[in-house]
Amino acid sequence: MLNKKNVSLLVIVCLLMIINCNLAFADNGNLIKPNDAGGYWEYWKVAEVGSQYWTYSSWEIGASGTGYKGDSIAYGEQKSWSSTYSGTLKCSKIEIEASVGYSFTNSGSQWASYTAYFEYDGQYIEIQVRSVYKTKSVKQQKWIHNDGYDVPTGEYAYVYPKGWDHWDYRAVKY
Repeated sequence: MLNKKNVSLLVIVCLLMIINCNLAFADNGNLIKPNDAGGYWEYWKVAEVGSQYWTYSSWEIGASGTGYKGDSIAYGEQKSWSSTYSGTLKCSKIEIEASVGYSFTNSGSQWASYTAYFEYDGQYIEIQVRSVYKTKSVKQQKWIHNDGYDVPTGEYAYVYPKGWDHWDYRAVKY
């Protein structure tokens, strides 16, 4: 049977347990977030970044025409460009950009110009232009967090971020 003395003692014990429980979840005075230790979730991290290489868009005709020997044909315009990627994006764009060292989410416009010269009368020339991208291969790996432990899995995905770099030109002569 509980009397006033036993109830008071029980209340004190419960208060001490609550205080001890709160201290157990403290980390240098800051409360630990619920997901910091327990629980289960999956996430992706950058596992490996390959060397930089160049990739290109398709050629587009910027200017074309027929002319006389010694004359020129000129192309010039403000052209829009945008960086992009191919493959499967599992990590955040910010994490991928930090790992490759360039942005693949930006866009803009830049002046594109090129001049070609006719080598004989009646020659037909097409000035063609394309985008040039610096590209890297990024290997992403799936990780599992389970009750405070982070474990890598054997699941991988590849993404190829393409950061726009410059215009490329050629004169196709017929």
